[in-house]
Amino acid sequence: MLHPLDILVLALYLGLAVWIGVRVGRTAQGLEGYLLGSRSIPWWAILGSIVATETSTATFLSVPGISFAKEGDFGFLQLAVGYIVGRVLVVGLFLPAYFQGKMLTAYQVLRSRYGPPVQKAASLLFLAARNLGDGLRLFLAAVVLQQVLGVSVEWCVLLVGTVTIVYTLLGGIKSVVWNDCIQFVIYIGGALVALTLLARQLPQGWSSIFTYAQAHDKFQMWHWEFDWRQPYTFWAGLVGGAFLTLGTHGTDQMMVQRLLGAGSLQGAAKALLCSGVVVFLQFALFLFVGVALATFYHAFPPDRPFSTKDAVFSRFIVEELPA
Repeated sequence: MLHPLDILVLALYLGLAVWIGVRVGRTAQGLEGYLLGSRSIPWWAILGSIVATETSTATFLSVPGISFAKEGDFGFLQLAVGYIVGRVLVVGLFLPAYFQGKMLTAYQVLRSRYGPPVQKAASLLFLAARNLGDGLRLFLAAVVLQQVLGVSVEWCVLLVGTVTIVYTLLGGIKSVVWNDCIQFVIYIGGALVALTLLARQLPQGWSSIFTYAQAHDKFQMWHWEFDWRQPYTFWAGLVGGAFLTLGTHGTDQMMVQRLLGAGSLQGAAKALLCSGVVVFLQFALFLFVGVALATFYHAFPPDRPFSTKDAVFSRFIVEELPA
């Protein structure tokens, strides 16, 4: 059962999100102010927003499960290397076109080069894909919230969706960016807290984690072989990660809108390139949490098996973290 303090913390966070929308909404003048924050958003805030946007609830809970698995290791980071390469390509190939003139959307480039029909088709595809993708993310967030509040998932969807719509409607892209930054700090802080508590509960503390990791080769990152049975190899991560990033960060309005808010090509490039490094380090942290979880449950076997490896971190949060 939820402690009143838990409900207070949740209410304060949701209230803060709306307050940010109201606060920054006062400075959003005109269409450019609403959509691009008057092109004056700090590059480091855009960096935080980019990283938080591509890190869903599923990512936070499932990536530790990769290294927790019996044969799991740090090979997932090879995909993050591809993300960095993709960002370099986006900076060189796409960003210069977006900063020629006063673009408001990524698809204005298509209009100027190929005409209105191509622009409209790309815009419709973006809206359709974004509604499907964000609908799933909203549902997953609601499922997690349902476990906390103990109410129906429908009410959780309504709560999260309403708060998100309100702060976005009131504050525009600036509100979205600053709320993303807060979410980034919260989930990174949560991962660090969980990792610290894991180490404190182990017999030998941090050394238990490193001993277990070395014994089971958990820190192995590079897989150079061409093996279709290997889930993560250097070549697949490099090519797959780079091409995925070209689409998500080079042509998707959700990311391009944030980059245009920087106001300059240099600021946008700095935010995008640095976000690749931060994502790499973030995934390394999540994978290390997975190794710590494997060490913990090796020392203290669970009373019932896990349904999937993705459920390990969430069960630890619910059952082991102090309320």
